[in-house]
Amino acid sequence: MENYWNLIVHPTVIAAVVALIGVISTLWYNRRAQRRQHLLEVRRDVYLEACDVSAEAVAYLLTMPSADVTLAVGAQLMRKVGGMNGKLHVIATQTTLEVSAKYLDAYLDEYRSAAVPKGKYEGNLGEIELGKFNLQSMNQVPRQYWPSDFLTTFTAWNKRIEELTVENAKLASEIFSLVKDAIDRLDPLATEVTLAFREEIEMDIDEAWYKNLRAGSIDRNVKRTQPLTEELRKHYEKLVEGRPSVPSGNRLKTTSDRL
Repeated sequence: MENYWNLIVHPTVIAAVVALIGVISTLWYNRRAQRRQHLLEVRRDVYLEACDVSAEAVAYLLTMPSADVTLAVGAQLMRKVGGMNGKLHVIATQTTLEVSAKYLDAYLDEYRSAAVPKGKYEGNLGEIELGKFNLQSMNQVPRQYWPSDFLTTFTAWNKRIEELTVENAKLASEIFSLVKDAIDRLDPLATEVTLAFREEIEMDIDEAWYKNLRAGSIDRNVKRTQPLTEELRKHYEKLVEGRPSVPSGNRLKTTSDRL
């Protein structure tokens, strides 16, 4: 037993054990460092992608008053936003997930408020196109061969197109009013997300300085957009004032009878 104990405490054995422990510790440390570095790289790539998706989402929101920007496009964008949110849930810390969730909730509230009048706007466009198609079909028949009810129907569709066009102008103005300040409302939350992202990928920044920088940008943005908003309001009022009145059905009939 004494010889066995002497073997264990032999300097050569102790040195070998210490060396083995050192090798194991080095391997463990290197593996952990590699895993940490890999996580940083993955987070960096995902967070930069999240910035791109967020910018695209905000750009969509601000262009919703345009007839070319449809809710179908928004649905595709929402899938990207949802996928991006899923990636964050896989790799982000609790703090980042909390600030990201607040930003996403605020964005979805902005989107929902504008999507309601936007849906009405697109429904009206479909009805306007149907009316134009019907009018085009009716115009293919020479007026001297129109049945007695054709003029009534023709006048009714013209009036409907006019009413829906006027309504769509108001809806577009409503959508613009809803989204024009969206960046100002979302930016403070986006700032918190940016700071959380930077912390997780170990890119330090003076937090107070950065928040002041963003606040200054918002203030300048408000000063830029106010003249634009006022100019668009005046232009819309001018369009309404310059709109000629449409003759009533009886006047149209009288004119048609003369032809």
